[in-house]
Amino acid sequence: MKAEGFLAGALDWRAKRLIRRSDGTVLGALQAQGMRTLWAAGYELLGPDDSVRFTIRNDQPWMSVVEGAIDAVPLIGDFVAMGFDYFVNPTYTVSDPGGQPTYRVHKKRSFFSRRFVIEELRPGPAENDELVLLGLIQLVLRERERG
Repeated sequence: MKAEGFLAGALDWRAKRLIRRSDGTVLGALQAQGMRTLWAAGYELLGPDDSVRFTIRNDQPWMSVVEGAIDAVPLIGDFVAMGFDYFVNPTYTVSDPGGQPTYRVHKKRSFFSRRFVIEELRPGPAENDELVLLGLIQLVLRERERG
């Protein structure tokens, strides 16, 4: 899950993570949306030709800010943040280029952020399922890494 782009490893501005099949062919990419990713998760799912196929947004962006503020308190913040992680479950909506929600992924209650559910909100072409599924896996791993 190596990122490419300007300050990709440090700040993740416009970082692009390629999505490849097991044979090495590029299926698409998950690209962060610049400065917006400082406040909330905003990503684009790109096709193999770098055209935007989907956008992914955090449905509750201020929860990340609240969690960061709680986590900043030494020692006590760690324990409160564990409870916060259990009760507050992020939800991400995947929208097509027309802005219509097509998929939603949300975290189920768990202390270690291990269980996620993907819902198909609106049926679409089957060829998009692989790109969306692999893109959401990268998104979940990236967001867990961010904290």
